[in-house]
Amino acid sequence: MHEVVLEQVGLDKVKRAVKRPLAGLKIVSYYGCALVRDPKVVEMGEYENPTFLDDIVTALGGEAVDWSYKVDCCGADLGMSHGRIATEIADKLTGGAMEAEADCIMTSCGLCQINLDTHQSGKNGAKIPVLYFTELMGIAMDLRGRDEWWSKHVVNPRPVLGSRNLS
Repeated sequence: MHEVVLEQVGLDKVKRAVKRPLAGLKIVSYYGCALVRDPKVVEMGEYENPTFLDDIVTALGGEAVDWSYKVDCCGADLGMSHGRIATEIADKLTGGAMEAEADCIMTSCGLCQINLDTHQSGKNGAKIPVLYFTELMGIAMDLRGRDEWWSKHVVNPRPVLGSRNLS
């Protein structure tokens, strides 16, 4: 889906559609393992340190925060059979996002989004919202009905978004 935004729509058009910039919202882009591997197959450029989702964050007016875990596997494939391991992985990743002082995690993989949202335990002292990139686009483009999306999240993004006048 991000390929459509980047290659067919274009970031200039995205910037022009922004009505409520994500100003002050610190976002780590999470690429996970599937978006960038195998580099010969996915052909998304730099696979060890990608920035294409960060470009979307910037176009939406948010602050793209760099972090160390952006291409680590989230463990979604372990969610059903080895839940404890999936939680350990989710806690490592969400803890890394919090260490980077991010307000939320943005992903372009539905499995990563739901896995990180549902499996983080809060052992890092808090939980961090995990949003699909189109949700952040919806906020920035001031789409109606976006507040209905938040009830589908385990970690409620309303407090973070409200603190930036984005809810």
